[in-house]
Amino acid sequence: MIGLLRRLQPPATPNEPAATALLEQLGAQRLEPSRELRGHDFFPPRRELQQVPRTVTAYRRRPAVRVLHLHYLSSYSDCYVAGFDPRTGWAVGYTNEPRLGLHDWGWFDLNVMCTVRYAGVPIFRRDLAWRPQPARTVIAPDRLAG
Repeated sequence: MIGLLRRLQPPATPNEPAATALLEQLGAQRLEPSRELRGHDFFPPRRELQQVPRTVTAYRRRPAVRVLHLHYLSSYSDCYVAGFDPRTGWAVGYTNEPRLGLHDWGWFDLNVMCTVRYAGVPIFRRDLAWRPQPARTVIAPDRLAG
């Protein structure tokens, strides 16, 4: 996850092929890589994804009042999405890697996370039971500062 997180800086240029692929996903026409191995879609249904604010809107909010709309996890990290740009696939949110002692607000590319594998197995999966909730209910108070 360290390589996927960009500390509090939006991406310089959109990833055009990834943006096209994501737009196709939103139109329910895209066959997602690793979907069968993961057992579920990496991206939530369109109506759920439309509830997530755009990255710029979420980024401008104070971390303590941001709402975490999506939760992605792996065996070593948690990624919480506060904002998402469907044109580029970039999200703004909070990442926690407890084994490495890393935790920070930043930007990450969900299109990349969708395709990352280790030994052929997808690394990240979406928490299907997750419901949007304020960041202050999930993140320790001393880590809320962004």
